[in-house]
Amino acid sequence: MSNRILTAAVLAALAAPVLANDNNVTLYGRADVGVESNDDGKTSRFVVQSLASRIGFKGEENLGDGLKAIWQVESTVGFDDSANSGNFASRNSFVGLRGDFGSVIAGNTDTPFKLLAKGVDLLWNQADPLEHVTHGKASGLNVHTRQTNTVQYHSPNWDGFQFKLGYSPDENKGTYTGATAGSRRDTLSGSAEYATKTWNVGAAYDRKNEPTARGADLTAIKLIGSIKLDQLTLGAAWSKLDNGASGAAEKSVDTWTLQAAYALGKTTLRAAVAQADESAGNARDGVDFYSAQIDYALSKRSTVYAYYAAIQNEANARARFDYGSNKFTPLAGNDPRVLGVAIRHNF
Repeated sequence: MSNRILTAAVLAALAAPVLANDNNVTLYGRADVGVESNDDGKTSRFVVQSLASRIGFKGEENLGDGLKAIWQVESTVGFDDSANSGNFASRNSFVGLRGDFGSVIAGNTDTPFKLLAKGVDLLWNQADPLEHVTHGKASGLNVHTRQTNTVQYHSPNWDGFQFKLGYSPDENKGTYTGATAGSRRDTLSGSAEYATKTWNVGAAYDRKNEPTARGADLTAIKLIGSIKLDQLTLGAAWSKLDNGASGAAEKSVDTWTLQAAYALGKTTLRAAVAQADESAGNARDGVDFYSAQIDYALSKRSTVYAYYAAIQNEANARARFDYGSNKFTPLAGNDPRVLGVAIRHNF
């Protein structure tokens, strides 16, 4: 059913510019597919990966006096296997208003915490340490969130400074039973950033109230910074993740990442290192992450690239590569690694 809906949506998007009075509907997307050797520390596999491929359409309507209605619908596409395609509007999808005051949107979309990434998202997909380490997936404290049922405000850009706020209510409040009875699972997220043409700094906060247990709020703080020096870009990020629990269930993790990219004409060399420390004394669940990438631009929209990434899990850690359509969770203490080549086409 989802594939039929997606097909209908694509046809509608193609037809919309003809039907719209002011020709303001845009069809866009990304086809990103790789072939990789994927080793989970025990089993080595040869796989075809669809790497966050997507299709979407977006538009706006001029309402006068500087006010516009804006909307977007975006869905995951599994180029390797249609079974890996997401439901319609499975990615960032929203409707809202934009004006001199900024933007207000409502829907299913990335949190401000996740969106704060300029200069620290230099590597792509499996080689990206931000999603795997900084945002907590490697430590079981995931704040790499596309938040459902959310309302967000994005301020105007004031000479390089901008802030974003998001709130998602708990629509299931009052339905929890047992140990979770009385929980309030709403979410608050915010970010602030100052950026120039050569450097940027930013900070973000995310709070998920009682996501798994009453009285235990998952919180995250992130700091980022980057600088561009001619062909060289350097980026760094730090985060602190805490599940708010007590006793044996308590987990608190500090992470950091350093990244670099160097452009040589149509070729760009990229590398990153990241680390998440133990969640508690002698927990032995720390994670180290290393990656490298080389890409060659065939055009403004098409790029071929090769990537290598390795995860080193301490004895009780089970971090995995989480970006492709095929995911393989290792046994505790095993060290996954991937080596792949891919092509990315943006349209």
